[in-house]
Amino acid sequence: MKNSEEFNGNLRLVLKLIEDFIDDDNILKVEEFEEIQRLKRELDISSEQIHDNLKAEIDRILYLQLFLLLLDDDIDNQEHQEIDYYKEVFGYSEDEIIDIEIRVREDKKAWKNHLK
Repeated sequence: MKNSEEFNGNLRLVLKLIEDFIDDDNILKVEEFEEIQRLKRELDISSEQIHDNLKAEIDRILYLQLFLLLLDDDIDNQEHQEIDYYKEVFGYSEDEIIDIEIRVREDKKAWKNHLK
């Protein structure tokens, strides 16, 4: 079993790779998804471990990504695939993603109302 310091370092490596890919163009492409999955296997990090140990940071990333995906108030097939990648990488359930999507939609609505 890995020591705690090594485990946390490995989690941070995976998170950094995810953030780098997203920062590049705000899209998680299939090649990037596969690279993240490869690194997780190599470091023996599960989606559940990412979920359980980095939930606040992942919630923030997902909130921002869903906000960008919902700029046009709709999610197309390609964007649904991207959300599926996030669920698999981060170990999130459909309900958790929907909860974040609801928050995004409510915040966008409040922001639009504020501009009126």
